[in-house]
Amino acid sequence: MEPFAAKLLLGRLVRKKIGVRVLTTDRSSSLKKLLRDVNAELRRRKMAPIKHSYDIWHFVKAVIKDCILAAKLKKCQTLGSWIKSLRNMLWYCFSACKGDPLLLREMILSIPKHISGVHEFPENKLFKRCLHGELGEDRSKPWLKPGSLSMKKLNEAIRGKKDCRLKDLDMMTEFQHTSVNENINARHGFKKTRVFFKKNPAHWFFLVFW
Repeated sequence: MEPFAAKLLLGRLVRKKIGVRVLTTDRSSSLKKLLRDVNAELRRRKMAPIKHSYDIWHFVKAVIKDCILAAKLKKCQTLGSWIKSLRNMLWYCFSACKGDPLLLREMILSIPKHISGVHEFPENKLFKRCLHGELGEDRSKPWLKPGSLSMKKLNEAIRGKKDCRLKDLDMMTEFQHTSVNENINARHGFKKTRVFFKKNPAHWFFLVFW
């Protein structure tokens, strides 16, 4: 239903020649295809295309979920002590990448190295070292060992199956969120929105009145 509603609303905006700079959604393949089709129509009308951005919360949530599951394994308990820090580091990477997909990718991929005690990355083009100062030796949180199962699970969580999460990073450089709209809908949607479904011999109409 979300792709259909998005198609309906975007179609109205296109017909009224109202420009949209960025559209933020969850990591939906159907919405991604929809935006490609909409942008093709915008170019045909000689209008600026819409930049499709993913809500970063969904990325962070997926990575943390995988790490929490992995930390339940006997050989991965050390990973559990890094969950809170991992969430903070991911959030910081998205907020500090300055819209640069390469910088974001290098920052995200530096996280496992940082957690293993490596803080300089000469192989990177933009993000050469961690931004924190000197770390004391009296730390209670253990570093993850390179090659350990914990490190393997962390890398798998960040990369996703067949690097699918890394491939989506290009669409998360805007530091965009859908939470504001979701909160409004949760608090007011059922009170101020009336939804009607009208059957048609050809298709369904989805009409929303605010």
